[in-house]
Amino acid sequence: MNLAPYIKCPNCSSLLQLSEEEQLQRTFICPICTEKTVISNSDANLRNIGSYLNESDYFITKYQDNEIRVVFDARKEIIVLYNDEIVAEKSITTSILGDWYEVDFSIKEHGRIVPYSVRIDIIRGRAYSMHCSIYRKKKRIYLSESKSSKMNGYIIGGLCLFILIVYLLTR
Repeated sequence: MNLAPYIKCPNCSSLLQLSEEEQLQRTFICPICTEKTVISNSDANLRNIGSYLNESDYFITKYQDNEIRVVFDARKEIIVLYNDEIVAEKSITTSILGDWYEVDFSIKEHGRIVPYSVRIDIIRGRAYSMHCSIYRKKKRIYLSESKSSKMNGYIIGGLCLFILIVYLLTR
């Protein structure tokens, strides 16, 4: 199992972007604390950002040749990167049924300060859903459902189909 592109260093909690080789080998050296870390198969799902098991995820989009990345580390923080520079961080807490978080930041574009906003919406209950929206000057430029949210739908759908097939076969 490969690691996700983003992971928190278990030693210093710094956000790290892993290379493809580091993801495959599950080994990396943190540039902040310089500690070498090897993630075992059993730890991989619990440490990955983008894991269905811990409700963490990341979103990436391009806008006018600029890359915006949103890293949602469940129950801890939201980090926004603009062209690989951290431009906003926000500590968060969660509730049982659902949450929404908003992070505002500004970017200097062509000599002007442009306001951006990131919104994460999470719904828990019978189904789990997470969506990320990015706004530039209050106009939405990105909307996506998380991979873990989609996976939940596939699992529930597959389970329902399995139960239906078993029911039909036993009649």
